[in-house]
Amino acid sequence: MGIYLGGTVGATNFNDTVSINNTSGTPPMLGQLGFMGGGVVGYEKPITNHFHLGVEFFGNGTTSKPSLTDAATGLKFTSRYQANYGVRALSGYQLTPSTLAHLIVGYTRGAIRFTDTGAATSAGAAESFSSNGYEIGLGGVTELMSNVFIRKDVIFSGYTSHTVYANIGPITYNNHNINTADALLILLYRF
Repeated sequence: MGIYLGGTVGATNFNDTVSINNTSGTPPMLGQLGFMGGGVVGYEKPITNHFHLGVEFFGNGTTSKPSLTDAATGLKFTSRYQANYGVRALSGYQLTPSTLAHLIVGYTRGAIRFTDTGAATSAGAAESFSSNGYEIGLGGVTELMSNVFIRKDVIFSGYTSHTVYANIGPITYNNHNINTADALLILLYRF
């Protein structure tokens, strides 16, 4: 199999559950479906007639930018999922000579920008941060023509929680628990 390059397009469902220090009850969840696009470079090797192992590096940009206004405080929260990158390991099983199913596990780093737009009595705050996480998913790849393949992946990513210190009136921090679910199409060229 060998080295491959690919272009990625798809959708990402970005979710940010925000715990605010001065509120009780259910934390607000910011979520939005958005576009994702990027690329991969990797290497895959058959281990036996049917089992394959691979590793790839990836990078994607996204358009997810969910927001909501908290009724109790009047604050508008916006969380923008800007990009992610990382490394994945793929363990595959060859179903037919031109089709392979695979399990995906990996490390990802997501770039997020969180904004609290202040209520009438406060100025608001913004912070950009990166968060480390894991990926797990399933996918399949099919040969379209010589050296050209189409891959379909479904990947869940869970990120470490992150605290933004805001100091907006009674709010001194927001804790973010972030995850994404991605549905991706990847056009691959194998060398």
